[in-house]
Amino acid sequence: MRPRPVPERALSATEREAVLAELRSERFVDSSPAQVWATLLDEGRYLASERTMYRLLEASGEVGERRDQLTHPPYERPELLAERPNEVWSWDITKLKGPALVRCSTRRAASNGRPAHHDRPARPMSRWARCTRRSSPWPTPF
Repeated sequence: MRPRPVPERALSATEREAVLAELRSERFVDSSPAQVWATLLDEGRYLASERTMYRLLEASGEVGERRDQLTHPPYERPELLAERPNEVWSWDITKLKGPALVRCSTRRAASNGRPAHHDRPARPMSRWARCTRRSSPWPTPF
C-alpha cells in the first residue's frame, strides 16, 4: 500500500513547531486549543485551525484528560456458599450454592388472581415460588 501523499496546504515542520511552541507556552499551558485559537484570533494572529491544533497535540501525545482519573475495581458479584445447615440465611434459597442440586422453578401468576394464560400479555406479571426443602421436586404455590 502506498503512503498517503502530503497535501499542498499542510503545515511545514517549522509551522508545526511554532504552533506547538505557542500551545506549550506559559501563557496557554492550562488552556484548551479552542481557547488558544480564539485568543490568538482576538489578537489578530492565525497560526492554524482549532482542529489542526488538536491534531498536532494528539500526534505528540499531549491530548488527554489532565485530571487524575480513578480506576474502579471490577465488581465482584457476591456468592453465598452454604456448607452446612444454618450457615447462610437468604430469602431466595434457589440461588444458594451447596453440595446438592436445587430443583425449584418459578411460576407466573397474573396480577388479578387468574391463571397467567387467561390474562392479557401486556398486564404486569409477578413471579413466585416456595421451596419447602432443598430436595423438593417442585415449588409449592403460596
